[in-house]
Amino acid sequence: MSKLYDTDFAAWARDTAQLLRERRFEEIDLDALIEEVEGLARADEHAIRSYLERLMEHLLKLAYAADVDFDRDQRGWRISARNARIKLLQCTEQVPSLRGYPEQIVESAYNVGRYEAARVVDLDHLPDQCPWTVALMLSTDWEPLRQPSNTASA
Repeated sequence: MSKLYDTDFAAWARDTAQLLRERRFEEIDLDALIEEVEGLARADEHAIRSYLERLMEHLLKLAYAADVDFDRDQRGWRISARNARIKLLQCTEQVPSLRGYPEQIVESAYNVGRYEAARVVDLDHLPDQCPWTVALMLSTDWEPLRQPSNTASA
């Protein structure tokens, strides 16, 4: 069965599901099944991380971008931040055991969001550590304040 797992995942999954239904456990490739079950949890974690990184990227742009960038791009950044926030809230609602995951990864996710925001904002103008709590970033009625040092036109 493991050869099928390596060459045709969809066929392996269908066959494994059928073996489970028929309770033919001795024929199941347990190592591959365990790997896939573990992968399900990793997929949820990956989605949460990705949404958190995107949320932080756009919150940083909203807070630190220069006026020229802000005036042109703020609507898109707000929409992207809102969408990432909604998806993040949905993920943590659907997978209760991962509700605390954003707090566990906030600093590493912030590093990615900060790096992505640096395409628009000078990296030296961005805080080294995340300036907001996860709870605040997930507040649907919150948006970061514009930082005065970056509101002068470039």
